[in-house]
Amino acid sequence: MQNQRNLNKGFVFTFETIIALLLFALMLFSITVQKNPNLEELIIMQQSNDLLRVWSQIYPTNEEMISDTNLIFQNKAMLKINELELTNCSGTNKIATEGVILDQLLNENKITIIVCYE
Repeated sequence: MQNQRNLNKGFVFTFETIIALLLFALMLFSITVQKNPNLEELIIMQQSNDLLRVWSQIYPTNEEMISDTNLIFQNKAMLKINELELTNCSGTNKIATEGVILDQLLNENKITIIVCYE
């Protein structure tokens, strides 16, 4: 009789463990994996970062920033300076880069470059 009780307790524990492991496996399989950035996305990010670095050194005007952005990204980028939208773009995929640039009077300017691509 004592052996029968121990056997039943072991079966219940094993059954619960199997159910818990199955639920854990289902949860692992339901996690979505983020896609890895492709080479085009990495190039866009690098160009945006490089543009912000150059601007931080030469203190360009808004017109020069618009010209540089349009030249590099072929009019497919949105440029914002202190939340003021200077250019616009539309596309299914977007990559944003943001930085703070000090001008010659040491005023902070928050620059956002959003590149639209297919």
